[in-house]
Amino acid sequence: MAKIRIKSIGRARFSHSLTDDLKMIIRTLTTNDNPHSVIEFEKQFATYTGREKCVSFSMARTSLYFVLRGLDAQAGEKILMPPITIKALLDVVLDAKLIPIFADLNLLTGCFDADDLMSVIEREKPAYCLLTYLYGISPDMEAISKVLSENNVTIIEDFSQGLNLGSDSEIWSGRVGKVSIYSASNIKTLDSYGGGFAVTDDLALANKLRDFQSKLKSPKKSQVLKKVLASFIKNFASSPVCFNLVTFPIIRLFSLLRLNNFDRFVGNRSIQPIQELPEAWFYRLSGHQAGAALRYLPFVRGIEKARKSYAEFIISEIQDLTIVGRQRTNESVFWQLIVILDAHEEFRIFLRQRGIDSAYSSLINISKLPRYGIDGVTPNAERLYNCGVYIPCYAALSIREKNYISKVLREYLKRSHAA
Repeated sequence: MAKIRIKSIGRARFSHSLTDDLKMIIRTLTTNDNPHSVIEFEKQFATYTGREKCVSFSMARTSLYFVLRGLDAQAGEKILMPPITIKALLDVVLDAKLIPIFADLNLLTGCFDADDLMSVIEREKPAYCLLTYLYGISPDMEAISKVLSENNVTIIEDFSQGLNLGSDSEIWSGRVGKVSIYSASNIKTLDSYGGGFAVTDDLALANKLRDFQSKLKSPKKSQVLKKVLASFIKNFASSPVCFNLVTFPIIRLFSLLRLNNFDRFVGNRSIQPIQELPEAWFYRLSGHQAGAALRYLPFVRGIEKARKSYAEFIISEIQDLTIVGRQRTNESVFWQLIVILDAHEEFRIFLRQRGIDSAYSSLINISKLPRYGIDGVTPNAERLYNCGVYIPCYAALSIREKNYISKVLREYLKRSHAA
């Protein structure tokens, strides 16, 4: 085989192009917001997910806030939460005066372990469950759904990382439980420069959500522009030319100086408790953002198929690494490709020396937050959080880059076995 020459490969790329960002900047600056775009997007996303209704908000955390209000969640009720997620969802739950409880994860899927789930439900009797699919990996839904339904636990599905889980003939994510939420933030498969969507078949709940939405203010043009400019900067920094010339050298320098600024996928996030939910969370989705989502929606399936094909290639080529989702390739979409290993830092150094960027999760292990008084027993989640390494997995990877990543992983295993 001819030698493969690669300068560097970034940990992630945006699903839309820099040109898309520039056009969005121009639209935001020069045209008025069109609320009809929001109505049209909500209609199309409801159809896309196989739900009756979609109601949009500024963020997924905002969607969860109003979903809990729409469900008339009562103070003191318990909600099962994934140990690993964004901290903002925990802040929303605590603001509603619900009690968060945790079931451990299955390391093969990154979702709840069905046996531990049953044990926790029998002991704690939760009213709700926030069911999340980390990394776009399909869990054992039959076992999980059975446990939750038999115990009358109301499912709030978070399919932000698992859009289009299922087979070609039957997509099921976004259709589980009473209501489902989706985060359309940066680097998601469907990215609307922020935005959170709630989809449901419960018309009474949808009407409540619509009423909450109607009382929110529309964002100012400057607020939307700030989000688009942030996306453009990140998109530019991760583009091949800039990544090779600027971003990756900075990452290597920081690693040599033992600074961890770039260790997490999109940077370090605060774990400090907040006193009240920020006002910035409570705005409507703008027409410009909805218009972007409408433009990107037709390309989602193609992006996911390309990413899934690459993940399946790596999994078939590399047999001796623990890769989350290896046993669930059929229905998974592999929003991220996660390798779990004890020698995780050594592994990252090995990849970095060969021009392959990697990272740990920027999500938070919310089952272990002493400042919140939370200390859950979730050893698998701790292992996934501490030892799980993101390796590049996105549709824009070239064939040469895919082959190079496979070659480097095989080289790492060969050296590890020799040692």
